[in-house]
Amino acid sequence: LLSIASRKGLVAAAGPDQVVIATTESVRKAFETPKDGDSDIRTFEPQLKIPMPMRVSQLSFTADENYLILSAESGGGLAVYEVQSLLSGSTSSAFELSTNGETLRALVPNPTSEKAELCAIVTNNGNLHMANLKERQISNPLKNQVSCVSWSSKGKQLCAGLGDGTIFQMTPEGEGKGEIPKPPNVGDFHVSSLTWLENHLFLSIHTSNNQSPPTSIYHIITRQPPSSYIFQKLTDPVEPFGSDKTPHHTILRIRDFPPALQDMLIVASTAGSEMGVLSRSKIPLATDRPADSITGVFTTTEFLDDTKRPTLPMTDSMDDSTPIGVALDLSGKEKVYKPIPSDVELEESPGPLPGFWALTHEGVVCAWWVVYNESIRQATVYPHLTAVEGTSAPASAPTPQAAAPAAASSPFSNPGPSAFGSAAQLGQKASPWGSANTTAAAPSTGGAVFGSSGFSNAAAPSAPAFGKPSAIGFGQSSQLGAKSSPWASAATSGGASSTTPAFGQSGFSSFANNNDTSPFGKAAANSGASTSGGFAGFAGKSGFASVNNEGSGSVFGSGNKPAASPFGSSSTGDTAFPAKSQESSNSPFGSTPFKLQSSFKPDGSANENNAKPSGSLFGSNFGSALTDANNKPAITTPTPRDEDMGSAGLTEETPRAKTKESLFAAQQ
Repeated sequence: LLSIASRKGLVAAAGPDQVVIATTESVRKAFETPKDGDSDIRTFEPQLKIPMPMRVSQLSFTADENYLILSAESGGGLAVYEVQSLLSGSTSSAFELSTNGETLRALVPNPTSEKAELCAIVTNNGNLHMANLKERQISNPLKNQVSCVSWSSKGKQLCAGLGDGTIFQMTPEGEGKGEIPKPPNVGDFHVSSLTWLENHLFLSIHTSNNQSPPTSIYHIITRQPPSSYIFQKLTDPVEPFGSDKTPHHTILRIRDFPPALQDMLIVASTAGSEMGVLSRSKIPLATDRPADSITGVFTTTEFLDDTKRPTLPMTDSMDDSTPIGVALDLSGKEKVYKPIPSDVELEESPGPLPGFWALTHEGVVCAWWVVYNESIRQATVYPHLTAVEGTSAPASAPTPQAAAPAAASSPFSNPGPSAFGSAAQLGQKASPWGSANTTAAAPSTGGAVFGSSGFSNAAAPSAPAFGKPSAIGFGQSSQLGAKSSPWASAATSGGASSTTPAFGQSGFSSFANNNDTSPFGKAAANSGASTSGGFAGFAGKSGFASVNNEGSGSVFGSGNKPAASPFGSSSTGDTAFPAKSQESSNSPFGSTPFKLQSSFKPDGSANENNAKPSGSLFGSNFGSALTDANNKPAITTPTPRDEDMGSAGLTEETPRAKTKESLFAAQQ
């Protein structure tokens, strides 16, 4: 229910009765606003609101960022909005497509701009269809008993996780290309989440069907063609710790972050309020294991200072929050002030930093910088930031006033009868395609692919977008709020500073509800019903819930069309990174006190006595010459080549060395 179009600098989020759209820059600036009384909620007014008579269960931008796709919690269907029309103030969909009354479990777009018209959709009945925006059609079922899907990085093939625990590799037309068996010693489990990492490398999460509470098992699967497999079990990075909720996992991927980070997978689960990390590095991230056992392979990664772990704020009633959407923000253009607080000589990052945003069931958006210390020290930047890739211009900054009714209609605004809740057949044409395609669908797995824009030449500000930092790493929080809408933007500042940060200052912003009642309902129930949307449990012996055929009219968008773009003209010199303040650095947001801290304590058993806090992703002197548990120099291995995952007959394999399930800790 949260999606970011980084190339255009837009964020979309779904509430109980509307979808709000804002520029990412305006959200970052909202973190700078002062507190309103004792509340940590900041007032934030989005640039555009699309009224919704029904709840939305899926929301995502397409990979080329030309469309925003929504699906209804009841009756399913797809409503496709043209982004350019939204920027002009239109609230009408360009067209709608029927899913024959079936609610969607997942909406997973093709990750490439070249094939951005394709989108895989999985219904709650377990039927996999392919949608095509160009043809405005949805295919007949390509596969049954499907629980989740993941595209190859080049978007030429996809893998479907099945209810029996196996994985089916196929083309977008439905042609089978291979099967991956269930890992050994896994019983009555379905594939609840799947990420296709490389040609022959996969991350699978299997979740039990009939256990209470459900159990999830993680594996890195290495295929040795033609039919041999290695299953490397990983420790769950987001243990539910007694939660009885059925977990839905969402995985975001940061890859090829120089100088040495090959992969960082950020894992969110609806069964917990903390985020976890799986990583793969060309140099070891810890010294308590032999270097060759933890180099170039995936490992579960923990923080020595657990206050640096991304953790959602608790509710006013002191209950845990539930993530209902996560996304990467790659639209930042400004440098970050003091990215490593322990380094007094380092004033700012060499370039922009990636952001990680999460939307809670109460409408609070939480955001963190992703700070890779060795990258900061070696003056490298994440190459997939839009400011670094550089092509299209972002959406212009918002005007302060509300939008007025407007004239221009979408070039696609001839939807005809609503497809939502109707009995229209899937695949009305012979084409195996339908509509929809997104990059950062909240319930979807895998890493979104973002576009690019020109690198900003703005002067480097002296403070970060999410406030003054007191620590680095996934960490501090603060909150923003809105008066006139059920949204807000918020942030709570983080706890004590760490000298060896992992991921950077956080800011909790929120499209939050101003009322006492959460617009999303209780955390235990999540935003969507248990039988709808990508966050639903995979229940029943068959692993599939029945679907609902409700709804008669379009649930998306009134015909209101404001006369002027609510996104206004380009901003001048304003920046989301304010000048250095004289306020105490105890709070990353200046006047905002730290409100919520992680209930977890640092791992006292971890080795903390050797390395100086020279900075690493996980505070383990990342990039320095380390010695491992065998007193050997740390080993550097080459990055495995990620070939065209959609091509058949490839023989290159990923490293097969198994890693011990080591939990890395920062050295201080």
